[in-house]
Amino acid sequence: MEDKRLAVGLDYFEKKGWTPFPFQIETWKDYLDGKSGLLNAPTGSGKTFALWFPVLLEYIQKKSPYLAKTSKKTEFN
Repeated sequence: MEDKRLAVGLDYFEKKGWTPFPFQIETWKDYLDGKSGLLNAPTGSGKTFALWFPVLLEYIQKKSPYLAKTSKKTEFN
């Protein structure tokens, strides 16, 4: 079952021709579920997208009614 909270992030990755790593998706879900912890991975493995994307996803979810009403087209609507 696809997690609708991740749709914007997954769509962004798809438009870029990228595929998120399983640990990134797991990190996104954990953050959105209110969990916290440490992420230890080698340089260049995708930690930045793993840790920043859920923050952006949470913001977009909270502001989505505003984004839906704006006339300016953005990457997220």
